[in-house]
Amino acid sequence: MPYPVCEWSARYEEYVVIFHSWLIPGYMSLEDMERVVRAIDARMAHYLGKPLPTQEP
Repeated sequence: MPYPVCEWSARYEEYVVIFHSWLIPGYMSLEDMERVVRAIDARMAHYLGKPLPTQEP
């Protein structure tokens, strides 16, 4: 049985980041995807010398 795939992409100035993962119970959840996306946002902000993105509740 195939697992659903979640894909996220963003543009950071001249950089485009595309991340996708299968959502496999016990390995990758939507909450895990959110943590990865937040980590990418924070790292790109650091690399580009921008303030860290705000955290939504």
